[in-house]
Amino acid sequence: MKITISAIAALFASSSPLAAAEERSSLGQCFPDDIPRYTYDGSDYNFSRMKYNSVCVDGNGNQYQWGKIEGVWPPIDEPNSGCSSACISGYGRGQARGCTSMKPDKLVGFNYNCDESACYCLYEKNTWSDSDTPCFDSMDTSKHGRGDVFNTQVQRGSTCYSLDVLPTPSPDPPGSSICTYSPD
Repeated sequence: MKITISAIAALFASSSPLAAAEERSSLGQCFPDDIPRYTYDGSDYNFSRMKYNSVCVDGNGNQYQWGKIEGVWPPIDEPNSGCSSACISGYGRGQARGCTSMKPDKLVGFNYNCDESACYCLYEKNTWSDSDTPCFDSMDTSKHGRGDVFNTQVQRGSTCYSLDVLPTPSPDPPGSSICTYSPD
């Protein structure tokens, strides 16, 4: 067996702390920990990364119906862009094809595939009735997931983001303050 210096250098470089840091950096760019909340129709949509190399599943291990949106490039954590925006309020191609609602009330999260630069908007079973809606580039309506994202299943290249929807807090009325200057 002949081992060259360049082979040893390549082996060392691939296992060096610098190479590991570069991999973590690219993972963080493609699959950020926190997606900025997206406000739509009086609610805050908060997405949280569950696990790298995974897809979202319900409490019974079932995957969700999905609608695929192609061409969503990293970083996906910019305010009012990325999968969170596209899955909730739509995107140009879908709207041009006649999509009028992304059904955000049935959205449970999304899977992001960095290699494909694609968002898979996840919905509960029976949200979409056929696989030919103008809202998505492609769909799979055969999945049976119900309720909130509970866990993940291993799938290389994808990352699961669960969704938590909260009412948008109302601003304090003018002139009101949490501070008080009156004695007890």
